[in-house]
Amino acid sequence: MQLKGPAGDAFSLKVAGYQFPEITDDVYDSNWLLVDVTVTVRGRTRQARQPCLDTYELAELIDWTEALAAGEETEPELYFCEPNLRFDLQERAGDRVRLRVFFDMENQPKKALASASSTPHLCANLECTLEELRAWAEDLRTQLSRFPPRGRVEH
Repeated sequence: MQLKGPAGDAFSLKVAGYQFPEITDDVYDSNWLLVDVTVTVRGRTRQARQPCLDTYELAELIDWTEALAAGEETEPELYFCEPNLRFDLQERAGDRVRLRVFFDMENQPKKALASASSTPHLCANLECTLEELRAWAEDLRTQLSRFPPRGRVEH
């Protein structure tokens, strides 16, 4: 599912699979996900496949998105172990939420696309209804169900 902004920015995230599908019993390496990120900023589109989230972080993104959609208090920003993606809550107004998604490290595009952004790091400015956020969270939850957490924690 794609989230969009009023100026034409767009963002989508799709889990392509586990980074290490053959490792099933390590709580860390078993859970890294290959994620396809597509971003459009000012008419320019960039796609990247990176191991930028693990299964636990995807679950955290789902919880954060569901909380936003429910009007609950949340942290204003959500970031992960790998600093490729960061989500910032910009504003809540009625049934709409403005988000900014930042892309860094391997998800930071070539200079041409980065220069389309008004910030030093590429970001997409998105505006979603609460229903769109609920639908996005549901889509992410479906993706997580296909690639659930694996491994075990050793004590």
